Amino acid sequence: MQSDAEHEALYVAADNEIENGGDDKHAFRILLDLANRGYLPAMCYVGVLYCGGIGTPENKKLAIGWWRKAAAKGDGTSMLNLGTEYRDVLGNFRQARHWLLKAARSGDASAYLELARLWYGRDRFRHRDRIARYLDEALDKHRLGQCYLSEDERESAELLRAEFK
Repeated sequence: MQSDAEHEALYVAADNEIENGGDDKHAFRILLDLANRGYLPAMCYVGVLYCGGIGTPENKKLAIGWWRKAAAKGDGTSMLNLGTEYRDVLGNFRQARHWLLKAARSGDASAYLELARLWYGRDRFRHRDRIARYLDEALDKHRLGQCYLSEDERESAELLRAEFK
């Protein structure tokens, strides 16, 4: 039985292999093994790899399955991934809203931005107050250091927020 530290070391090594142009297939096998053992970060990552066809053939159904397993264990990133996948790829507003709200409640600032984008795409004029509220939440959490937004996400949120002032 491997310890959490050993799982983490394998996870980091596999991630480095993918990020640095190494053997994606080998890294995928390592991450899939970790995911099958219940290692939460690997469960989410395997979903990403299936979604993008990295180290394995692309398979959206398997990606969603892994994200659901990780989300059931409380992984906010998997909830966010489910929300954006349902919104952008599957066109299922109800499921997208469900998963993005769960991700936001888990503390993910990016989820607030994605909720704003979801409602923006639905009807930005009718839902302007809701959109502004989600953008304010994302930016406030980021400014307070409670959650992280990438520089691109922050700029996107600020530009979108300026539209609703």
